[in-house]
Amino acid sequence: MMKHLYLFIISNLIIICFSVSSLYAANIGIVFDGPSPLNAELLRTYKQEITELVEGKFTVTFPEDKILTSDWTTAGVKRNINTLLSDPEVEILITLGLVGSTEIANRKSIPKPVIAPWIIDKNIVGLSVNDKGASGVRNLYFLSTHPTFDRDLKVFKEIVGFKKMALLYMPILTKIVPQIEQYALSVGKQNDIDIYLIPIKSNISETLSQLPADTEAVFVTPLLNYQAPEIIELYEGLIDKGLPSFTMLGKDGVYKGALMGLKPEIDVKRRAQRIALVVQSILRGENAGDIPVDLPIQEQLTINMATARAINFYPQWQGITDAVLINEFYEGKGRVLTIEQADNESVKVNLELFAAEQFVASGAQDIKLAMSELLP
Repeated sequence: MMKHLYLFIISNLIIICFSVSSLYAANIGIVFDGPSPLNAELLRTYKQEITELVEGKFTVTFPEDKILTSDWTTAGVKRNINTLLSDPEVEILITLGLVGSTEIANRKSIPKPVIAPWIIDKNIVGLSVNDKGASGVRNLYFLSTHPTFDRDLKVFKEIVGFKKMALLYMPILTKIVPQIEQYALSVGKQNDIDIYLIPIKSNISETLSQLPADTEAVFVTPLLNYQAPEIIELYEGLIDKGLPSFTMLGKDGVYKGALMGLKPEIDVKRRAQRIALVVQSILRGENAGDIPVDLPIQEQLTINMATARAINFYPQWQGITDAVLINEFYEGKGRVLTIEQADNESVKVNLELFAAEQFVASGAQDIKLAMSELLP
């Protein structure tokens, strides 16, 4: 009897040991949307942050044959995702791309832990979170910044003022999330804006040629299949047409020539650090679908004043008070005003300063009144 008991205990200890050893070692697979000069930096940063965080507690590896680069097509992205999902040697899958993250985040059944760090806007993609702030889908974690499209559109219109706007986007997104176009049109309608949907072409000139003649402004979503020189060429083309532009990539896009954007510079390291924490939680046994997905980002309006001057656009005072201005100073003739325009603007600004002074003065008077009760 005792012999059977010992055998039972030993066999269970062996099972536990195997379970612990499997917990402490994991292969991580990566899927990129397509070839890009950014891929090497992304992979290096994510590998470093994940490895350094779990070192001494877990062993993670990134086998070269488990790092797959797609071809900027939905079929290619899906094929690579399915390959790694069905690979028994891959414990965790990370989709380092907008297309891959969007594709996997819309699945309702996922067989192993998946991390989707690049979601453009969960409202656009049609994602929601549960009352814990998590995806609620077993094995799915997606990283979500605050919804931005609606807010971006309102700020863009408030500062520039327009009725007809072109929206540039990668056509591949509509194949993964068909509701994107309808969502954009409905938000435009809510803000009294007529939106022209413009799927980009492989050639910048062809993309620009699609803009309707009555376009008053251009909203640029992440165009990740364009290289940096092509993005610069795009904004130069919009400047030549005298069109103000807004970039969803924020300061990064503004530095490349967009008129304005609301997001700060893309912080790849911070995003990778969050994903490293998620990987650690998964290795500890937590379900990816129960981990909160929100990643707050401080909103900061950035305006490229060189672009503003080039298209003869000058933001109102209230539009640039809290904005970060780049290329603010230059040598050459500045803004030209008539005497009447200068007089009107100076009066307006001085009245605002006078009102602010009166507000401070009234506060000081309130203090005197309060102190009077203490006097004899």
